[in-house]
Amino acid sequence: MTQGLMTTYLRLVAAVVAVLGCSETRAFVQPPASEYTAARFELATTRRDTIQGAAISQEFLRVIDVHPVLGRSFIAEDFQPAGPPTSLISYDLWHDRLGADVAIIGKPIRLNGADVIVVGVTPKGVEFPKGASVWVPRR
Repeated sequence: MTQGLMTTYLRLVAAVVAVLGCSETRAFVQPPASEYTAARFELATTRRDTIQGAAISQEFLRVIDVHPVLGRSFIAEDFQPAGPPTSLISYDLWHDRLGADVAIIGKPIRLNGADVIVVGVTPKGVEFPKGASVWVPRR
């Protein structure tokens, strides 16, 4: 298989997984307030917007049992003070503002004036705390 064909195939598979993974309905468990800090972020794309998000603990995603439909979850390195600036983004942010580009994983978005690497996309409907569309590691 050629490089271009393989890339196209992987993008198609990722898109199918993202769509199919978004149809699951799960019981939601609210994490303790100590596991997150709600925040507003300035998102710079083709226009600047203020979006809701949260700085989260290492346990947050485990407690709410959320697994990205695209990319990966945070790893221990992401929470280290010298770790790379990373983020998880919501399905709606990915779909509506970033064009549902499966190649977003590993690429930066601009939050509060700094580049932050997108490591994963959460399933459709995940927006905790209320209205959140981006999550960053709490350091």
